[in-house]
Parts: sequence; structure tokens; C-alpha cells
Amino acid sequence: SLQRNGFGEQAYQEGWDYDDYIAEVSSLLKILEIDNFHIVAISGGGPYGAFVTQVLGARIKSLHVAAAITGNNRINEKSTLPASLGLLCQIASGDTPLASAQLLLGTFALESAESWWGFSPLSPMLALDGFEDAAAIDWEYTFFRRNSEQSLTALAAEAIRYCDNPLPDLAGITTPLFIYHGDADDSAPLSN
Repeated sequence: SLQRNGFGEQAYQEGWDYDDYIAEVSSLLKILEIDNFHIVAISGGGPYGAFVTQVLGARIKSLHVAAAITGNNRINEKSTLPASLGLLCQIASGDTPLASAQLLLGTFALESAESWWGFSPLSPMLALDGFEDAAAIDWEYTFFRRNSEQSLTALAAEAIRYCDNPLPDLAGITTPLFIYHGDADDSAPLSN
């Protein structure tokens, strides 16, 4: 898989967008000589999966969407953004959107890794051996591996991207779609 702009080992690039990600996916597929493939879009990867599907749909065997947000999409004149992201979008529309988003995300992200990735004792996610530990390590890697200001800038820019970009119209795409969802997940409700 490819890291998103400013995450993992990738340096943050100002102005990077979904088209850049599609170009990276296309380039990687070409280098690896892969014609057809599956997409698994988890959480904030939902919009990425949608945009890649729009452009490369004929090559995609199946699209799997797991607890994914949609971006600033509207259904029956109502936004599908969960409340927390909707609040971020309001903040991001202010005079200093990136600084405001950094502050909000920094406060949330650095203080709530355990609560964000924690699961109830009855959660089926606990059947995946090591999932909670791997998620916590990924969280720490994102925010502490490199310059935390750069990591927060990348996360803030990503959140703002969800606010500003409605999903593409995938009505003509015939790729099989699989949705994975839990009713207790209020950060990515089924309406997404």
C-alpha cells in the first residue's frame, strides 16, 4: 500500500491532492505489472478508494469499505460527515484553517490514542491477534516518528481535504462493493 501525503516515511507536500494519489497508485501498479486489483479502504481511506475507483474502475476486481468516512458528501440535502469531522470543517473554514485544524487534531490525537483505538471486551476486533497493539504503534509512529508539527500539518490538510472535496459520482461503476460496519461506531456511521 502507499502512504498518504505526510504520513509514514513520505514527506509532506503542500497542495497534494487526490489526483496525486491516483497518479502514485497508477505508477505503482505499472511498476509491479499489475493489471487488475482489489481496493480495501479503511476509515479515512474511504474517499481515496472512491477517487481511485472513479479513474481505474475497469481494473478493480472489488472495493471493500471498512468503517470509512465519505468526505463532504450529501444525501437528501444532509451532510454525511460525522459530527466530529463536521466540527473540524467549521473550524477549517476560518481565517487560519490549517493552524486551527492542527490545534484541534493535536489536542485530540496526542491525548486519545488509547480511547480511539480501544475496544470493548466483547468487540470482535479483539479476535484479530495483535490488532490493538499494531494500531497503537501506528498511531505513535504517525505522531512521534518524525516532526510532530509536520505530522499534524499532514493530518490537518487531510481533514480539510475531506471538507472541501465531495465524492465522485460512481453510479456507472459496476465493481462489486463490500461494506464492513459496526453499529457502535459513531465516528463512521452507516449513513456514510
